[in-house]
Amino acid sequence: MCKGGFMSVEIEHGFLMDEIFLKEKEFADLHHVEVCNVSHWNSSAQFQNEIMRVMELPEPFPIWDYYYTYNINQLDRVKLLERFGLPKEKVSSRAILLTQSSTLSIMNIAKFIKRAGFKRVCILRPFYFSVSYSLDSFHVNYEYEDIVWVDGNPQIPIDIIQSKQYDAIWLTSPVFCIGARYSQLQLDHLAALMRQGILVISDESLALPGHELIRHFAGHECFWAIYSPHKAISIQGLKFSAIVYPKRYDDFLEQWIDVISGALSPSNCNAIFHYLSDNFLLCYQAYENYIHTSKKKIEKIANSFSNIDFIRNTHGHYITLFFKDLNQANTDSISFFEKLIANASSSFLPGYFHGFPDALGFCFRINLTLRHADLISSVGRIAQFLSHYKEY
Repeated sequence: MCKGGFMSVEIEHGFLMDEIFLKEKEFADLHHVEVCNVSHWNSSAQFQNEIMRVMELPEPFPIWDYYYTYNINQLDRVKLLERFGLPKEKVSSRAILLTQSSTLSIMNIAKFIKRAGFKRVCILRPFYFSVSYSLDSFHVNYEYEDIVWVDGNPQIPIDIIQSKQYDAIWLTSPVFCIGARYSQLQLDHLAALMRQGILVISDESLALPGHELIRHFAGHECFWAIYSPHKAISIQGLKFSAIVYPKRYDDFLEQWIDVISGALSPSNCNAIFHYLSDNFLLCYQAYENYIHTSKKKIEKIANSFSNIDFIRNTHGHYITLFFKDLNQANTDSISFFEKLIANASSSFLPGYFHGFPDALGFCFRINLTLRHADLISSVGRIAQFLSHYKEY
């Protein structure tokens, strides 16, 4: 046996998520029914069929060779930057690194943060779970701060960020699992922080076309962004991710990508050129039509329960329902989910999986690309169960 020991690093709530999925399967097998997890990240066949009605893919890339960012010619990389919203006059000041997924984009930026010597990173919650573990991997110090909500609008805790002397901020836009965007005033606050030399990393993997923050911050040297256009419209198997950053860091990222994440796949390359085609916009429109219908159905259900609240002005296929009279402590156990599944034949992933603080109360996200009939029935049954949970 090799010398040395195995050190297990527990991913917070990871085991509970596995148990939830196991309980869903056990109940489904026992009662011969489907258990719909309304938070699940995969889309429904109904949604996929709507997208496939309009999708036309470019000629596939050959499967034989390695592909890297530099194999996508400079003209096409400029087209990508402009499609993300970078003004033509700013293109020469920016570079783009292409990766297989946003998770790998996060890892590449985490390495940069470590190598560049940033000491205190602020992760704004809610956030995508791999950010903290990526920073852990490179021994980067970070703390969490919570987005503040005022009349349904996200507010960045500027005073806290300045008082704690953070030198980097990691945020999601739109806000992860909620889909809310920042107001112009909040963007102005971010710009002020960047002028003070604070690095802002904006994970915009779920940003929809026309709403990318690079459109606002193209001239700021302290602004980095992550994009993944197909992920944003719930296409997971054909996608790529891109990091947009100041050009002077290009050599560093181009060298380290070989170590951290390696080459692109032909599928990634196919996604790049599909995104640059007019057909991507047709797929985006079909996506928008579908989730608009879903959202209207969910709003109707939520409006019929006095204890449900949600952010209405949202973008994208995730929204979050908040239950005013429940707290997270009463729901952080597998016994809660056993009761939920038994009474509602449905399930979800709670907000605390994504960093929602206790102060916001109990909540869970909904994937609007699920089958409409499943959404209506499952969310309705879940709402009934949660409204009477103390009685169970």
